[in-house]
Amino acid sequence: MKKVLLCVLLLVGISCSAVDSKSSSCPSKEKVQANLKNVIGDASIEVVNVTAVKGFDGICEAFVKIDGDARILYIDKSGRYLLTGNLIDLVERRNITRDRMYELDVVTSDYLKKLEKHVNLEYKKGSKFIYVITDPDCPVCKRAEKPLIDWANKNNVTLKILLYPIESLHPDAYAKSVAIVCENRSFVDYINRNFGNTSCDRGKRAIDSNKELLGEIGIAGTPTFIGMNGKKITGLPSDINELDNLIK
Repeated sequence: MKKVLLCVLLLVGISCSAVDSKSSSCPSKEKVQANLKNVIGDASIEVVNVTAVKGFDGICEAFVKIDGDARILYIDKSGRYLLTGNLIDLVERRNITRDRMYELDVVTSDYLKKLEKHVNLEYKKGSKFIYVITDPDCPVCKRAEKPLIDWANKNNVTLKILLYPIESLHPDAYAKSVAIVCENRSFVDYINRNFGNTSCDRGKRAIDSNKELLGEIGIAGTPTFIGMNGKKITGLPSDINELDNLIK
């Protein structure tokens, strides 16, 4: 019988234990949602689905959205234990959780069409493309720019930029985003941090509209990359070639 060492978060406390794998059905979405609500509190919770994890009897995968932010959690057969973190295949060296997120956390075709209308900047390289959700003052976004451009050049991929200032972290990002739109700044201006300083109603409407749409999609941070196939990566991937999954 396989045993997996997992850190287990009880709904009433935290412990660490070895979980024995036994065949069983998964708890209902309603039960998982009710139990999660006990520990998450006022956050908005939607349990999208609960399915068995292949190869791990007794452990179920819960695809949930917490305040619109999609994530995968692992639940035991009773629905009492919540297993957090990534499930890694050490033999194949594969992050099973990440791969499942690629499959599950997909932007619909309707929202992809809406995203196209909200593009603020472009780096044009080819017919394939991805959407890049970024904040002018986001340090991780800045760090991603060079490997992202190199990847786009190598694969002939157009980068479609949507400005999404996270004002709680970067108070000046909204004004900079508005100025970029008002002054019709280019992608080159953007990566050189030549944002401008103009404010206008057109710019405010554009950025406010971006924030509303991206909030609906469940974008909670930057950078976020959305593929032409609807697949999504949040944060800077450890290997930039993971972006290949967004153009397949």
